[in-house]
Amino acid sequence: PDEFPFRCKCIVVFQRLDAVDVILFALYVYEHGEDSPAPNKRTLYISYLDSVHFMRPRKLRTFVYHEIMIAYLDYVRKKGFATAHIWACPPLKGDDYIFY
Repeated sequence: PDEFPFRCKCIVVFQRLDAVDVILFALYVYEHGEDSPAPNKRTLYISYLDSVHFMRPRKLRTFVYHEIMIAYLDYVRKKGFATAHIWACPPLKGDDYIFY
């Protein structure tokens, strides 16, 4: 095919800390729906996922981020997506993806 239609989404989480809204988590996804030809039909790609260590209480950080991912994957499954790919390449020293 000449092109693969998709929808790009950015999902972010903020927490108000000391009267300031602080972004804690960001997720960029590309959703290829029913109208996309194979091999991308009903497939999503998680291209970037990043977080920072400012969440309070800190002990909930991993739990909250896992719940966000579980909820998002459940949401897209219910919308008919059948496959999810996660791009997983750790950053090299000096690389920044979303947060510095």
